Amino acid sequence: YKLLTKYESIGGFIMQSIRGKKHYAKNNKGYVYYRKAFTMPDGKLVRLYAKSKADWEVKKAKRIEEFESGLDQMLNINAKLKDLVTDFLKESENFAPNTFTRREMHMRKNIVPVLGHMKVREIRNAHVKKFYNDVLNNEGINKVREIHFVLNVFFKWAVENEIAIDSNPISEGLIKSLKQKANRKELEDGVGSKDEKINIEEVLGFMTSLRGTKEEIIYSLQIHSGLRISEALALTFEDIDMENETVSINKQVIEMAVNKRKGTRWESIKGMRMITPTKTKNSNRIVPLQPTVARIISETPEEERTGYLFKTRDGFACTRTNWYHRYHLPLMEKLGLKYKTHDLRKFFMSFHASINTPIQNVSKWMGHSKVSTTLDFYAKEIDGLDANIHAISELTEKAHMD
Repeated sequence: YKLLTKYESIGGFIMQSIRGKKHYAKNNKGYVYYRKAFTMPDGKLVRLYAKSKADWEVKKAKRIEEFESGLDQMLNINAKLKDLVTDFLKESENFAPNTFTRREMHMRKNIVPVLGHMKVREIRNAHVKKFYNDVLNNEGINKVREIHFVLNVFFKWAVENEIAIDSNPISEGLIKSLKQKANRKELEDGVGSKDEKINIEEVLGFMTSLRGTKEEIIYSLQIHSGLRISEALALTFEDIDMENETVSINKQVIEMAVNKRKGTRWESIKGMRMITPTKTKNSNRIVPLQPTVARIISETPEEERTGYLFKTRDGFACTRTNWYHRYHLPLMEKLGLKYKTHDLRKFFMSFHASINTPIQNVSKWMGHSKVSTTLDFYAKEIDGLDANIHAISELTEKAHMD
């Protein structure tokens, strides 16, 4: 154990003693702490940090009580972040495979290398802020948001399970302040944050070029009905109700590397492809059948109307990665376009926003739990749009007839 010094680094922040105020120090952010060490009943020396001497005394009493009752061992009081990752991920298996994969990736690649060595109870908002700022400067606000989704859930999990902490150290306004910082930087650098406008003539053009191909139905489901690519690729003929003119969306195709499934509840599944429930409860929905999809179904021989709408050679659903590299990317390169598959889903929302379709309807069709999600992440301006046009699919069919 080292003696208290005038300058001390705590989690990357310099602590400096305050002259004339014994045991008080402030860090380079200006925050003042009361810091003092004491001896636990087992002879170990423990240093605590608190906002005041009175707060320190409360924390000391709590630590001794936890030790004497054995609660400190049960609650993993001294657990480091990296020591809790396995249990956190094990519980994450209760969610969709994509959620598990995303959490595992960000823990392994981003969070553990920076915060893994720290005791969870010693992690403060200042540590997370420094971490997020570094990511913001190197990789942008979207990367910060992705990491935050995982780290914030981790802290909530620890709190709910009474492991090491009783409150989330991340302040509610942290992400908001970083987003404002990113927006200021973009303005100063003269870089706009908006996506390129989607041109309706380009969309109509490549839909026309797909007429009669097996890929047409997947693009139609994304552009005309706003489906996620994973949902469109998982649809079967049985999900289409021609009589009632509806499409039932209740599953998605996902892929997960075999080595990532080892030790999880998905370990016994062969291959990388899996059919799972939709992303969220609200994603489980019924949407109107659009004219283009209805035409494609009616043109399909009746004996072939079984199984997946878009099949691979083995008769199974196509994965997103396979779709992107074998079909979508070659098409975009051929047409000189740069749209991602998710841009087509955004186009669906933006089209209806542009022609004043009630946003509640659009949000429901897209499977969002909140209307604000639809507005915040998907609305963008569309070039070349006639506000009198009432349906994208009708426009596509009309374009072909012309």
